[in-house]
Amino acid sequence: PWHTEGGFVSAITAGSIAGGLVVVAALVVAIVACARKARRLERRQQLEARKRAPAALHTTHHMNHSAVLVPASTFVSLGELRAYEDLRDEGKLIYRDSFSALAHGDDYIVFFSHQWTSFDHPDPANVQYPVMVAALLKLAEEKEADNAVREGKTRASEAGDATEVVSILERMLVWVDYSSIPQRSEATLKLAIQSLSAYSSLAAEFVIVAPTCHHLQTGAVCDFESYRRRAWCRAEQLCHLFRNGMDDMWLATSPKHIERLHTSKKHPTNATPEELYERGAITSEEVRARRRPPRRP
Repeated sequence: PWHTEGGFVSAITAGSIAGGLVVVAALVVAIVACARKARRLERRQQLEARKRAPAALHTTHHMNHSAVLVPASTFVSLGELRAYEDLRDEGKLIYRDSFSALAHGDDYIVFFSHQWTSFDHPDPANVQYPVMVAALLKLAEEKEADNAVREGKTRASEAGDATEVVSILERMLVWVDYSSIPQRSEATLKLAIQSLSAYSSLAAEFVIVAPTCHHLQTGAVCDFESYRRRAWCRAEQLCHLFRNGMDDMWLATSPKHIERLHTSKKHPTNATPEELYERGAITSEEVRARRRPPRRP
């Protein structure tokens, strides 16, 4: 009876229960819908990954764009990092047009990996370039010392020959993104970026250039720690590491501090490569910088 107090309470209770059941049912429906959506998204991502995998594997044995290299003897005289187009027009670049030419030739290639410190220029304060020059000289000296040991020379007398160091420097070729990747054509820029795995993995020496400085626009500190968080940089490292190991990987944080990566105190030595590079970030600024050609200086 609705007019009695007990009946009224019973009606309220029944209504509350019914309302609660409706809410629970709605939540269940929403959860199921979300789960189905998540499964569809996961399947879509897996499908996209399967589609990308052949293309990614392709780049480990093929190049979509020629390898563009700067003779080290030319590089050390530039005074700053200069764009691909400028060096091309001045006839200062060397090209290797196939993966085979890069893999089976006798080129001594030094790959510089670094973080851009501006959205439009990799090194606007000219902090990284001097470190790169110093790294080339260091590598030439190390190479000369190794040659001297193999030839039975003594370090005190015959080793350390400046003439031989210069000769080695003249045989070196440099790969660095700003000079080796087209900057003003988005189509060719993308082709070169797709070939990064080949460029980095086939280099004789891999040098991380990470002096402490500040990003021109954001003011953020750019150093080895920030370098390690950049996914682009990690991709370059891993491509070289998995093909060659760490023996020819270097860390350069200043002209006077250039050391092998596996001996550096800045580098964690008790971690696997997967653990070292399991987390990386691609910022929206980096995506924009990689997708569009930088403005002319």
